[in-house]
Amino acid sequence: MSPRVRAVAGFKSFTDPQLVTTGRGVVKEMKDNPNFPNPPEELKTLESAVEELSAALAAQVQGGTAATAHKKNKRDAVNLASILLGCWAETWRE
Repeated sequence: MSPRVRAVAGFKSFTDPQLVTTGRGVVKEMKDNPNFPNPPEELKTLESAVEELSAALAAQVQGGTAATAHKKNKRDAVNLASILLGCWAETWRE
């Protein structure tokens, strides 16, 4: 019997750079992983959401309310994609 997979949750407490780094790490470890031969669409969604958040962070340096709101929306997208991918990983491995 293989060990039970438990997805880590609680990314809301991460700083923006931590969230980008963690998201990229998740994508790197799951992509082409023989333990997850057919990853769901959420992996691609997470990958693009992380890159969009990274771009939004770079754009936010200029400041402004719109840039901050845009970054927050991208951060929420990364959190949602992470949750969905985590749920998939837990149920797929059971």
